[in-house]
Amino acid sequence: FQANLRGAAVARLSGAAAALGFASTNVKARSHLLHSFAAPAVPSGAHRVERNLALARALGFDGPAPPPRLPDFDAETRWARERLGPASGPVFLFHAGVSAFGAFKRWTDEGFAELARRAAPAFNARVLFSWGPGERDLAERLAARAGSGAAIAPECPSLRHAAGLLRAANLLVAPDTGVLHLADALGVPVVGLFGPKDPAVYGPRYAPRRCVLSNAHCSPCEKRTCDDRRCMRAITPDMVMAAIEELRGDIAHGAP
Repeated sequence: FQANLRGAAVARLSGAAAALGFASTNVKARSHLLHSFAAPAVPSGAHRVERNLALARALGFDGPAPPPRLPDFDAETRWARERLGPASGPVFLFHAGVSAFGAFKRWTDEGFAELARRAAPAFNARVLFSWGPGERDLAERLAARAGSGAAIAPECPSLRHAAGLLRAANLLVAPDTGVLHLADALGVPVVGLFGPKDPAVYGPRYAPRRCVLSNAHCSPCEKRTCDDRRCMRAITPDMVMAAIEELRGDIAHGAP
Protein backbone atom coordinates (compact mmCIF):
# COMPACT_ATOMS: atom_id res chain seq x y z
CA PHE A 1 0.00 0.00 0.00
CA GLN A 2 2.92 2.40 0.43
CA ALA A 3 3.67 2.51 -3.31
CA ASN A 4 7.36 3.09 -2.65
CA LEU A 5 10.55 1.10 -3.03
CA ARG A 6 10.98 0.31 0.67
CA GLY A 7 7.48 -1.13 1.00
CA ALA A 8 7.90 -3.16 -2.17
CA ALA A 9 11.22 -4.57 -0.92
CA VAL A 10 9.71 -5.58 2.43
CA ALA A 11 6.82 -7.30 0.65
CA ARG A 12 9.17 -9.15 -1.71
CA LEU A 13 11.49 -10.27 1.12
CA SER A 14 8.65 -11.33 3.42
CA GLY A 15 8.62 -14.89 2.13
CA ALA A 16 5.15 -14.57 0.63
CA ALA A 17 4.55 -16.55 -2.54
CA ALA A 18 3.53 -13.38 -4.38
CA ALA A 19 3.56 -9.64 -3.82
CA LEU A 20 0.74 -7.46 -5.16
CA GLY A 21 1.37 -3.79 -5.77
CA PHE A 22 0.20 -0.81 -7.77
CA ALA A 23 0.63 -0.29 -11.49
CA SER A 24 3.80 1.40 -12.72
CA THR A 25 2.01 4.76 -13.10
CA ASN A 26 0.94 4.73 -9.44
CA VAL A 27 4.27 4.03 -7.73
CA LYS A 28 7.51 5.81 -6.92
CA ALA A 29 11.12 4.82 -7.65
CA ARG A 30 10.10 2.03 -10.03
CA SER A 31 9.00 -0.11 -7.09
CA HIS A 32 6.60 -1.98 -9.39
CA LEU A 33 9.61 -3.99 -10.61
CA LEU A 34 9.55 -5.87 -7.29
CA HIS A 35 5.86 -6.81 -7.54
CA SER A 36 4.81 -10.27 -8.64
CA PHE A 37 1.70 -8.75 -10.20
CA ALA A 38 0.07 -5.34 -10.25
CA ALA A 39 -3.40 -3.87 -9.80
CA PRO A 40 -5.02 -1.99 -12.67
CA ALA A 41 -3.86 1.62 -12.92
CA VAL A 42 -5.96 4.35 -11.32
CA PRO A 43 -5.98 8.05 -12.32
CA SER A 44 -3.30 10.15 -10.64
CA GLY A 45 -5.97 12.42 -9.11
CA ALA A 46 -8.00 9.61 -7.55
CA HIS A 47 -8.67 9.73 -3.82
CA ARG A 48 -6.26 7.62 -1.78
CA VAL A 49 -9.15 5.42 -0.68
CA GLU A 50 -9.94 4.59 -4.29
CA ARG A 51 -6.29 4.02 -5.11
CA ASN A 52 -5.87 1.61 -2.21
CA LEU A 53 -9.07 -0.18 -3.14
CA ALA A 54 -7.38 -1.04 -6.45
CA LEU A 55 -5.34 -3.65 -4.58
CA ALA A 56 -8.47 -5.16 -3.05
CA ARG A 57 -10.19 -5.17 -6.43
CA ALA A 58 -7.23 -7.02 -7.94
CA LEU A 59 -7.95 -9.77 -5.39
CA GLY A 60 -11.64 -9.95 -6.28
CA PHE A 61 -13.39 -7.25 -4.24
CA ASP A 62 -16.29 -5.66 -6.12
CA GLY A 63 -18.52 -2.74 -5.24
CA PRO A 64 -18.16 0.77 -3.84
CA ALA A 65 -15.80 1.79 -1.08
CA PRO A 66 -17.25 0.58 2.24
CA PRO A 67 -17.79 3.19 4.97
CA PRO A 68 -15.48 3.24 7.99
CA ARG A 69 -16.25 0.69 10.71
CA LEU A 70 -15.13 1.86 14.15
CA PRO A 71 -15.94 0.89 17.75
CA ASP A 72 -18.84 2.71 19.38
CA PHE A 73 -16.69 4.67 21.88
CA ASP A 74 -19.81 5.12 24.03
CA ALA A 75 -17.91 5.05 27.34
CA GLU A 76 -15.37 7.56 26.07
CA THR A 77 -18.11 9.82 24.71
CA ARG A 78 -19.79 9.85 28.13
CA TRP A 79 -16.39 10.66 29.65
CA ALA A 80 -16.02 13.62 27.30
CA ARG A 81 -19.53 14.96 27.89
CA GLU A 82 -19.02 14.82 31.65
CA ARG A 83 -15.92 16.98 31.28
CA LEU A 84 -17.54 19.37 28.86
CA GLY A 85 -20.41 19.96 31.26
CA PRO A 86 -24.02 20.94 30.47
CA ALA A 87 -24.66 21.91 26.87
CA SER A 88 -25.28 25.61 26.30
CA GLY A 89 -24.78 25.66 22.56
CA PRO A 90 -22.70 23.75 20.03
CA VAL A 91 -19.15 22.68 20.83
CA PHE A 92 -16.53 23.55 18.22
CA LEU A 93 -13.16 21.83 18.40
CA PHE A 94 -10.28 23.64 16.72
CA HIS A 95 -7.22 21.43 16.35
CA ALA A 96 -4.07 23.34 15.41
CA GLY A 97 -1.42 20.69 15.97
CA VAL A 98 0.18 18.60 13.25
CA SER A 99 2.97 16.06 13.31
CA ALA A 100 6.60 17.13 12.99
CA PHE A 101 6.68 15.36 9.63
CA GLY A 102 3.67 17.34 8.43
CA ALA A 103 4.65 20.68 9.97
CA PHE A 104 4.18 22.51 6.68
CA LYS A 105 0.43 21.72 6.83
CA ARG A 106 -0.09 23.82 9.96
CA TRP A 107 -2.34 26.89 9.78
CA THR A 108 -1.33 30.17 11.40
CA ASP A 109 -1.85 31.02 15.06
CA GLU A 110 -3.38 34.33 13.99
CA GLY A 111 -5.88 32.53 11.78
CA PHE A 112 -7.06 30.15 14.49
CA ALA A 113 -7.32 32.87 17.12
CA GLU A 114 -9.31 35.20 14.85
CA LEU A 115 -11.55 32.34 13.75
CA ALA A 116 -12.33 31.50 17.38
CA ARG A 117 -13.17 35.14 18.17
CA ARG A 118 -15.62 35.22 15.28
CA ALA A 119 -17.12 31.74 15.35
CA ALA A 120 -18.04 31.68 19.05
CA PRO A 121 -20.56 34.57 18.93
CA ALA A 122 -21.71 33.82 15.37
CA PHE A 123 -22.90 30.33 16.37
CA ASN A 124 -23.34 30.82 20.13
CA ALA A 125 -20.67 28.12 20.32
CA ARG A 126 -18.11 27.07 22.85
CA VAL A 127 -14.73 26.93 21.08
CA LEU A 128 -12.22 24.49 22.52
CA PHE A 129 -8.69 24.01 21.25
CA SER A 130 -7.99 20.28 21.26
CA TRP A 131 -4.49 18.99 21.67
CA GLY A 132 -2.38 15.86 21.75
CA PRO A 133 1.01 14.94 23.25
CA GLY A 134 3.35 17.91 23.26
CA GLU A 135 0.64 20.34 22.07
CA ARG A 136 -0.80 21.71 25.31
CA ASP A 137 1.30 24.88 25.19
CA LEU A 138 0.05 25.53 21.66
CA ALA A 139 -3.59 25.07 22.68
CA GLU A 140 -3.19 27.32 25.73
CA ARG A 141 -1.49 30.01 23.67
CA LEU A 142 -4.25 29.99 21.07
CA ALA A 143 -7.02 29.99 23.65
CA ALA A 144 -5.45 32.95 25.44
CA ARG A 145 -5.01 34.78 22.17
CA ALA A 146 -8.62 34.11 21.16
CA GLY A 147 -10.04 35.64 24.34
CA SER A 148 -13.03 34.83 26.51
CA GLY A 149 -14.89 32.77 23.91
CA ALA A 150 -12.30 29.99 23.84
CA ALA A 151 -10.61 27.51 26.16
CA ILE A 152 -8.53 24.36 25.87
CA ALA A 153 -10.20 20.96 25.57
CA PRO A 154 -9.79 18.36 28.31
CA GLU A 155 -6.73 16.17 28.14
CA CYS A 156 -7.40 12.85 26.39
CA PRO A 157 -5.51 9.96 28.01
CA SER A 158 -5.85 7.74 24.93
CA LEU A 159 -6.80 7.79 21.28
CA ARG A 160 -10.15 6.26 22.26
CA HIS A 161 -10.80 9.25 24.53
CA ALA A 162 -9.89 11.57 21.65
CA ALA A 163 -12.55 9.79 19.59
CA GLY A 164 -15.03 10.28 22.43
CA LEU A 165 -14.22 13.98 22.56
CA LEU A 166 -14.80 14.27 18.83
CA ARG A 167 -18.15 12.47 19.11
CA ALA A 168 -19.20 14.92 21.83
CA ALA A 169 -18.48 17.90 19.54
CA ASN A 170 -20.60 19.49 16.83
CA LEU A 171 -17.74 20.53 14.55
CA LEU A 172 -14.02 20.08 14.06
CA VAL A 173 -11.78 22.54 12.22
CA ALA A 174 -8.30 21.19 11.53
CA PRO A 175 -5.57 21.01 8.92
CA ASP A 176 -4.79 17.78 7.07
CA THR A 177 -3.86 15.65 10.07
CA GLY A 178 -5.01 12.45 11.75
CA VAL A 179 -7.64 14.09 13.96
CA LEU A 180 -9.42 15.44 10.87
CA HIS A 181 -9.73 11.99 9.34
CA LEU A 182 -10.78 10.35 12.61
CA ALA A 183 -13.59 12.91 12.98
CA ASP A 184 -14.60 12.30 9.37
CA ALA A 185 -14.78 8.55 9.99
CA LEU A 186 -16.90 9.17 13.10
CA GLY A 187 -19.39 11.30 11.15
CA VAL A 188 -18.57 14.57 12.92
CA PRO A 189 -18.96 17.65 10.66
CA VAL A 190 -15.49 18.80 9.64
CA VAL A 191 -13.79 21.72 7.95
CA GLY A 192 -10.40 20.72 6.58
CA LEU A 193 -7.69 23.28 5.88
CA PHE A 194 -5.59 22.29 2.89
CA GLY A 195 -2.52 23.92 1.43
CA PRO A 196 0.22 21.60 0.15
CA LYS A 197 -2.09 18.60 -0.39
CA ASP A 198 -5.06 18.25 -2.70
CA PRO A 199 -8.32 17.60 -0.81
CA ALA A 200 -9.65 15.74 -3.86
CA VAL A 201 -6.94 13.16 -3.14
CA TYR A 202 -6.46 13.39 0.64
CA GLY A 203 -9.60 15.09 1.94
CA PRO A 204 -12.43 13.82 4.17
CA ARG A 205 -15.21 11.97 2.35
CA TYR A 206 -17.75 10.53 4.80
CA ALA A 207 -19.03 13.16 7.26
CA PRO A 208 -20.70 16.49 6.47
CA ARG A 209 -17.63 18.38 5.28
CA ARG A 210 -16.09 21.36 3.61
CA CYS A 211 -12.49 21.71 2.50
CA VAL A 212 -10.82 25.10 2.37
CA LEU A 213 -8.13 25.01 -0.30
CA SER A 214 -5.49 27.67 -0.41
CA ASN A 215 -5.55 30.07 -3.33
CA ALA A 216 -1.74 30.22 -3.46
CA HIS A 217 -0.44 29.68 -6.98
CA CYS A 218 1.78 26.80 -5.82
CA SER A 219 -1.01 24.87 -4.10
CA PRO A 220 -1.33 21.92 -4.12
CA CYS A 221 2.23 20.66 -4.55
CA GLU A 222 4.30 17.48 -4.27
CA LYS A 223 6.73 18.80 -1.65
CA ARG A 224 7.37 16.93 1.59
CA THR A 225 8.70 20.02 3.43
CA CYS A 226 8.50 23.78 2.92
CA ASP A 227 9.95 26.68 4.89
CA ASP A 228 7.64 29.24 3.30
CA ARG A 229 4.16 27.75 3.90
CA ARG A 230 2.61 30.52 1.81
CA CYS A 231 -0.22 28.17 0.91
CA MET A 232 -1.36 27.86 4.52
CA ARG A 233 -0.81 31.55 5.21
CA ALA A 234 -3.08 32.32 2.25
CA ILE A 235 -6.06 30.71 4.03
CA THR A 236 -8.02 33.46 5.76
CA PRO A 237 -10.54 33.36 8.63
CA ASP A 238 -13.13 34.66 6.13
CA MET A 239 -12.63 31.55 3.99
CA VAL A 240 -13.00 29.23 6.97
CA MET A 241 -16.01 31.08 8.39
CA ALA A 242 -17.75 30.73 5.03
CA ALA A 243 -17.10 26.97 5.11
CA ILE A 244 -18.49 26.69 8.65
CA GLU A 245 -21.55 28.66 7.64
CA GLU A 246 -22.25 26.17 4.85
CA LEU A 247 -22.38 23.43 7.52
CA ARG A 248 -24.73 25.36 9.84
CA GLY A 249 -27.60 22.93 9.28
CA ASP A 250 -25.42 19.90 10.06
CA ILE A 251 -24.00 21.61 13.14
CA ALA A 252 -27.50 22.32 14.43
CA HIS A 253 -28.39 18.62 14.32
CA GLY A 254 -26.04 17.98 17.22
CA ALA A 255 -23.20 15.58 17.85
CA PRO A 256 -23.44 12.08 16.32
